[in-house]
Amino acid sequence: LKLYKGHIYTKTEPFKGDSNKRFQANKELMESIYPILTKRMNQMIKEQFLPYYNKLDSFTEGNLNLQRGKEILQSLTDFYKTAYDLHFDIVMPQMSLNTKVEEYYKNLTNKKSGHDVYELLTGKMNKSLETDQQLSRLALTVKGDAELTKIFEEECTETLLKKLEENKAAKSFMAEVDTFLKQYGYRSVVSHDFVGETWLENPLHALLIIQGYVNDGYNFDENFKQTVKKREQNYNEFLEQIADSTHKEEFKKYYQWALDASVIRDDHHFYIDAMLDAKARLFLIKLGDLLVHHHVFLMKEDIFFLYLDEVKSLLENPVDVKELVEKRKKEHAEHEQMPNLPRYFGVPEPAHLKEAEKYMGAIEENDDNSEHSIKGLASSSGTYTGKVKVISNTKEFYKLEKGDVLVCKTTTPLWTTLFQTAGAVITDAGGILSHSAIIAREYEIPAVVGTKISTNKLKDGDIVMVDGTNGIVTLLNE
Repeated sequence: LKLYKGHIYTKTEPFKGDSNKRFQANKELMESIYPILTKRMNQMIKEQFLPYYNKLDSFTEGNLNLQRGKEILQSLTDFYKTAYDLHFDIVMPQMSLNTKVEEYYKNLTNKKSGHDVYELLTGKMNKSLETDQQLSRLALTVKGDAELTKIFEEECTETLLKKLEENKAAKSFMAEVDTFLKQYGYRSVVSHDFVGETWLENPLHALLIIQGYVNDGYNFDENFKQTVKKREQNYNEFLEQIADSTHKEEFKKYYQWALDASVIRDDHHFYIDAMLDAKARLFLIKLGDLLVHHHVFLMKEDIFFLYLDEVKSLLENPVDVKELVEKRKKEHAEHEQMPNLPRYFGVPEPAHLKEAEKYMGAIEENDDNSEHSIKGLASSSGTYTGKVKVISNTKEFYKLEKGDVLVCKTTTPLWTTLFQTAGAVITDAGGILSHSAIIAREYEIPAVVGTKISTNKLKDGDIVMVDGTNGIVTLLNE
């Protein structure tokens, strides 16, 4: 790992031994676990993650002194190492299976790109879609009550929560929201970070999505039914085109395994990437409170501007670090606004860049880009013409209106709810297996991902044509 101006770069070390032998061993191992990838993930979550989360919850709710705080912090650090070992153990085999299915598909269709095959892996319920489904149902509850509907249609962001808390008619609805948050609220508004508050801490994040659904008249269940139907239809049509029965049966076998495993991307994120950080944040805030009590800094959230070894040292010997924290906060704000960060260090070979592109999107800007056209990766087919809205963070979600083209750096499962509002999606980062690409396919909207430059080149109000079949964005402004 390398830290540069607040941004982390990673380097993968090539295997030092006999790589052919290793590939063969890996192939045999993968073949043995492909049929059980989802079952295997669920077992790891049940046996390793959920018991630790229950333990961490009890630490967060219990009494804390400096010595106990240091012990729990060490156990949390140790668990992160275990968690990310398991994380890659879950994710990498699924990526391997997807690659296998994509290669089969390309050989059977003689296509250069196999991104179409991923449209045959949509319409499987996962934790991101399930969250969306529950939010949609809460919106339908609102629509069934005239008084609630009035509040959601009239109130702006700042007053919505207050109005609902004051209203007697909203009491049972808010109890439903509370139940929803206890199950789905362990996610931070800033993914893979402790600095953003969780949905659990502030119900407004969920309420604003519900408000959007109320105003759009969105019905998740109807849309999902259509997606499943379309996937089954496309799959059957594709099978009819395969003449060779041996190839057909072979493809069907791997395809069914990949379809079963297609939930892994979002389910692992729900239980590992999002939930671990959210539960860790809630404990660390409690630890921050303890350090405020010992006059180390002014606000409990200040703990997030210190390194782990510094926090351990302060739990042994609490001293005033207010000046250091202020300096770090200032640096953090500057680093967040950094333009033109280097994409990599050193001189990678073209083959390495090509491989990375599949998962990360364009590493270099496409030479074919022109004043009116941006090239990216074709990720979700179809074309769509609409008005651009550049969304930088969750605070700007409100800007996106029905039919707008969502333009952003990248998306995480927290952004899933925007996809039913957007007419198409364009991102700077991410490959055809990125979250943006997967969810665009689920919602059957065109997507061009990994353009590298869309958020710099496009601005709110631009009219663009998004060609998700060929990976081209055309600027149509007069």
